[in-house]
Amino acid sequence: MVRHKARWLLVKFENEESVKGISCEKIKKENMDEKKTPLNRKDIYHAIREVTEEAFGVAAAGIIQDIEVRMYNHDTNLAMIKVPRDHCDLVRSALMLMVDIKDSPTVARVVSTNGSARTAKLHAFKEIKRIFRAKNKNRTHIKECDMYNLEEQFEQVRNVE
Repeated sequence: MVRHKARWLLVKFENEESVKGISCEKIKKENMDEKKTPLNRKDIYHAIREVTEEAFGVAAAGIIQDIEVRMYNHDTNLAMIKVPRDHCDLVRSALMLMVDIKDSPTVARVVSTNGSARTAKLHAFKEIKRIFRAKNKNRTHIKECDMYNLEEQFEQVRNVE
């Protein structure tokens, strides 16, 4: 039996709604007019495949079949992607070249690259905590529903295999 070595990428997706400083009324009006469905794991996989095929050709797109988007959380915009070790640089390059997902401007930022699921989960916990603290830095009292959402996000990361 051959053991397939993998890398785990923790990726943060930034779209126009999650970026601070967008105050353009036109963009806000367009967003209210059309209801977009939130991203899911399949959308991310297909976007990576499409960008890889455009940038590196059909042969590279065939290699991408081995990647797995194991988790995506639409509240934090974090994804955990399992990639074969040999193709990690190719996938990171494809993520850097990504400009949209489902016709919505989106940029991907690799937060960390890890050799095991355990270390990827630890980095995901740190990033979720950082995002939570940034959202609540000016509050003196944190709502119970916010704590419940935080616990759900931790549970989602814990369940990644």
